[in-house]
Parts: sequence; structure tokens; C-alpha cells
Amino acid sequence: MELPENQYPRLLLRGGPVREAFDALRKRLELAFPPRQFAHVVVPPNAKRATWDALLKTRPAVALGWSAWKPDHGCGATFRGDLVFAVFIAIQHTTPERLYLGTEQLRGLGTMGVSAAAVAFLHNWTLPGELGTAMVRQCALPPTADWLADDTALVSLEVTIPNVSFDGPALAQQLDDFKQVAATWQDADGNTLVAPPPETGEDA
Repeated sequence: MELPENQYPRLLLRGGPVREAFDALRKRLELAFPPRQFAHVVVPPNAKRATWDALLKTRPAVALGWSAWKPDHGCGATFRGDLVFAVFIAIQHTTPERLYLGTEQLRGLGTMGVSAAAVAFLHNWTLPGELGTAMVRQCALPPTADWLADDTALVSLEVTIPNVSFDGPALAQQLDDFKQVAATWQDADGNTLVAPPPETGEDA
């Protein structure tokens, strides 16, 4: 049986809670680092050196990527786990001291300033709906000596949203509807057929 695309719920086509969290995080970063002063980009999965070179040509810049949805070891019938996102903030200054301390202006923030702003805006921030609360698990300067110029620095943050699942009322309803659709289909005469329940030992 092959279901037509219009029978798939929008939440799955969009990416479910992963997409919801991604969109919310992007808006939060734009609030912390206004687009008038900071370029905002999405970093591709497995970005190569050339990709980073292109992204970092516009500084200061905030880059966002998704890393994982790590399942909880105790989750049962409902998938539940931690969403993990990567945030990178690139800045440029003429001296090492400025790279750390900045100019104490928004566009001239140093690594300490963008780190403080990112942590203040993201850690313990409650996302819209029932997605949960964000936690900053790491904020650091990754090793970049082999591919970044001395006048550029990159701050890396790992942002986790713990215990995320499909169990919000709206999400659960759409999934229930989808499972019912997936269990029925029409034959060539237009009759609705229902998939038989699985026998003992079979997966539903």
C-alpha cells in the first residue's frame, strides 16, 4: 500500500517538533542578535571547509544547525528524547584583546560578549507551545587554528531541549489521525478497506 502525499499530516512533512524547535530557536537568536547587526544563516549538515569559508565572509554572523534527537533510554511506545542544536557565532576584530573583549557595542561584541548574550537569551528559555525549556550544555571556542585567520573567532554553543516528543495535544491528534488513515485505503471500486490487526508477535 502506498499512501498519497495529501494523507500525510503536515506536522510530519514539516519536521514535527524538530522543525518547531528549530524555527523557535531561530527567532530567539534573531532577538538576541538583531539581523541589522548580525547576518543569520543556516549551517548545512557536515559543512566542509569551503562552506565555512563562504559563511564566515560576512561577519558578525550567527549560524544555526540541528545535530540530534537523542532518545531517552526509558521511552516506551512514545518516542521521547533530547533535541540538540548547534549554534555558531563568528566575529572579527583587529587585535586578540578585541576578539575577547570587543568594543562594548552590539555590532562590536567580542567572544565574551556574544557568549554572555547567547547564554542569557537561550539558557532556561521556555519555547512556545509544549516543546520544553532550552538548556545551554556548552559554550566554547572550538579549535580553529588550522582554518580561521587570526582576526576571526568562532563561538560554538550546544543547545539542548530535553524530553521532546509528539505528545503535545495538537501533535498527538494529528498522529492519531494519520495512523487511522494509514490503516485504511480504497480499492479500485472505491470501497474503503481496513488493514487487519496484527497477529500476536507481529509489530503494529
